Amino acid sequence: MNNDILQNAPFVAAALSVFIAQMLKPFVNAIFEHKFDWRLIFSTGGMPSSHTAGVIALTTSIALTQGVGTVYFAISITFAAIVIHDAMGIRRAAGKQAEVI
Repeated sequence: MNNDILQNAPFVAAALSVFIAQMLKPFVNAIFEHKFDWRLIFSTGGMPSSHTAGVIALTTSIALTQGVGTVYFAISITFAAIVIHDAMGIRRAAGKQAEVI
């Protein structure tokens, strides 16, 4: 049995998608805010959502490698739903707070 984490397709997909989403943040910000801020690479929140990208990549990879009828997929889709719902709630609350401020 190979225990090399880099051979684990779901992990690699999730990690790579989080990395790519974080790298895209300054460019997305530059399009919408007309200023490039490289520090956004290290920020939390904002778009694109690295949390959502990671759980969707994880879930999709598990679906493709293990199948949708497995316990692995059930765990990952449940985890994805919770993460995405929570991220939407935080963005909504932050938006309301920004309006007040």
